[in-house]
Parts: sequence; C-alpha cells; structure tokens
Amino acid sequence: MVLPIPLGINGDDAQAEVPAIVKSRYSILWWVLFGLLIGLCVMNVLAKDPFAVIFMGIMAVVVYYMVSNDCKGMSQYCIFLFGMMCTIEASFEIINLLMLVGGRTTHTRSVETVLSPDKASRTQKITIVENRHAFFDGSQDFVYNMQSAVKIVSPVAMLLGGLIAHLTYSAFSTSLFVNDGSEAGSLYGGDDVGGYGTSGVRLGGRSGPPQRGRSLGQAPGTVPFSGQGRPLFEGAGQRLGSD
Repeated sequence: MVLPIPLGINGDDAQAEVPAIVKSRYSILWWVLFGLLIGLCVMNVLAKDPFAVIFMGIMAVVVYYMVSNDCKGMSQYCIFLFGMMCTIEASFEIINLLMLVGGRTTHTRSVETVLSPDKASRTQKITIVENRHAFFDGSQDFVYNMQSAVKIVSPVAMLLGGLIAHLTYSAFSTSLFVNDGSEAGSLYGGDDVGGYGTSGVRLGGRSGPPQRGRSLGQAPGTVPFSGQGRPLFEGAGQRLGSD
C-alpha cells in the first residue's frame, strides 16, 4: 500500500524541494494519469469488479494528494513507492492479458431439482457448461466486453504511472539510496584495529608506533610472548607395549 506520508528513511522530517520542471511540465502528466485512473474506476464499476474499483480509487487518491496544491504533498518516498507499485501491477496484468488475448473462457452453471414420484426424495442435477469466446465478442453481453476493455486499459495506465514516476524521481537532484558515509568505520567505534599479522594497534582513540609482539588487551609492562621456550613436542619416541 502506498502511504503518502513525507517521512524520511533516516527519520528526517525535511524533504527535498520539488523541482520546477515537475511543477510546470510533469504535473500535467500526473493530472492525465489521475483522469485515466478515475476512468478505470468507472469502467471497473461497469465490469462489476469491486476489488479493481477499490484499487484504482486508492491509486487515484494518492496521485491527487501528490499533485494537488502545486505538488505540495509530492515527496521522493511516495514517488518511489508509487512507481514500484505501478511497475509490479503492470507486470502481473500484462501476463494475464497475454494469457487471455487468444480467447476467454466462460462458465455457465445451472441447477435442476427433480422430485421422486412419491415426493419422498428429490435429486439435484448440476450442469456446468464451458464456452470459449473471442477476446471481444459481439454475441456476449456488455459486461463481458467491458471486462476485456479493462484488461487492456489497466496495464497501459500502470505502465504510464511507472514511467511518470521514474521521470519525476529522476528530476530531483538527490537520491534516496546515496551512502553519506555516516556508517563508515570499523566495528569498534571507528578506531582502527589491525588484523591478524599486523604490527600496529589503535584502540580508544590512541595510536602509537608499531609494537612487536603486542596483542589486543595486553596490559602495559607485561612481557609479551616471544614464541621462544621449551618446544611443545620433544623426547624420544615410545612404542606401546615396549619395556
């Protein structure tokens, strides 16, 4: 769901100012898209598809919120979410259209109840007839052909919405996905810690010359381990069972 709330990703209340080209030129495209979405609402009412009416109505309300009052409610966050929503919806509707463009299948269900001669029992016979028709068929009723028209106009409107959102988002001088370097640094609060085999260590904001043999957390004045001393393995080999 697209929420037209101008909240920043990092929690900042400030938002980038809408560019002048969006207010002067791209706003016309947004109003065209708004009218197309309202028209789709009416078409879905005639096609008897209440869920599509609700969806297109919500999309129209979001567009009106963004473009009204000289694009006062338009933000990059809402534009990005709206464009992503349109693109995803268009992809599903185009797949559905390609599956139905060769012809649509309708089902007719009839129920017949038959009573026994003594009227002690009754039998129900359910018949389902499957018919295949062209995508637009003059022999079918108005609702059938209106549904076919909606299946063409709806993906066009969603593609147009995604394109307008892309153009509008690109007009802004800033982006939502630019790393400002605020999270750059090491895992230990930004202090440089040498890896395995390094000779210098910087902890707690202090740095110094390389100290050979100094390990992390070693107290000053202690004798570092030099690696010299008694070998780990020494002596003659012994065989089990030997005296």
